[in-house]
Amino acid sequence: MNPIPDLAARGIRSSLRKLIQSAALIGAMLATTGIQACPVPVYQYSLEHWETDPYPVVIHGGENLSEEQLAAVAFLESAARGDEVPANLEVRREDGDGATGAETTPRIELLYPKTTGIRKPVWSGELSLENARAIVDSPVREVVGKSLAGRVSAVWVLLESGDRGADNEAENTLRRELDLAAKTAAVPETAEWGGETIEINHKVAFKIVRLGREDPAERVFVDMLLASEPDLKDDFDGQPMAFPIYGRGLILYALVGRGINGTTIRAATDFLTGPCSCQVKAGNPGTDLLLSVDWAKEVEATTPAAVGGTTGTGGFLQGLDEADAPEN
Repeated sequence: MNPIPDLAARGIRSSLRKLIQSAALIGAMLATTGIQACPVPVYQYSLEHWETDPYPVVIHGGENLSEEQLAAVAFLESAARGDEVPANLEVRREDGDGATGAETTPRIELLYPKTTGIRKPVWSGELSLENARAIVDSPVREVVGKSLAGRVSAVWVLLESGDRGADNEAENTLRRELDLAAKTAAVPETAEWGGETIEINHKVAFKIVRLGREDPAERVFVDMLLASEPDLKDDFDGQPMAFPIYGRGLILYALVGRGINGTTIRAATDFLTGPCSCQVKAGNPGTDLLLSVDWAKEVEATTPAAVGGTTGTGGFLQGLDEADAPEN
């Protein structure tokens, strides 16, 4: 008998309850309209239709900046405008640090999108061009963005613990379960929706990317993942973590340590490959990543955008309930 998954009931459910409650309300209202539920799988609908929410980037102590610091601010503002490759961020300047009213060293503070309800800063550091670039993008995030834009169903980022044996075991479990899910997912090639026959991206594919916690090029990304749920950083230090990322960069949730097992992985893949029965983004689980991808250019919508049907989170929670029980 295997041990109970670490985050099956705790980290996952505690971080999603408010979303589920709001989703149920939305679904109840939509169900009364009698609109047909969407048969498009979550991984496809979210990629084609869910806009990303912006990360606020706050510049503290924005007076008397050096030439490099001005270049850092200009770089962030250019990324926010999408002058070259857009990023889902917005820049604002604040004089002082909000506590003492004075800021001796200009710094950058990165916050989660307001829609997440997470008020703890993602990352904070000195205002420099190097740090500005690290906020906007990183090598692993580039792989994640390109993979999703290339219609990989989901990218699983394995945040390494530093214990090679535990990390390899986690990767082997992920690879085995994801290969099985890709082969057995029941996704049709076409479906009837709104009186029309639509084509569905029925080819299910998952990608695994390993990420070192101490990689200096990924310091912002690591903090972004660890702060996406309460207690990940403090209570589960020293354990491998797996983050399924779907759509335009939504972190579904974190699986930790022994919680990286067949039951919890199947709960995630069943949700991702199942029909998107609630097309409202806020009615589905997930926290946006900050990615530098021109989604409008890279992703062509092959399915209609519509709102209808009931929420698809009930079955998702049922899968989490099943994850509470030991595997045979």
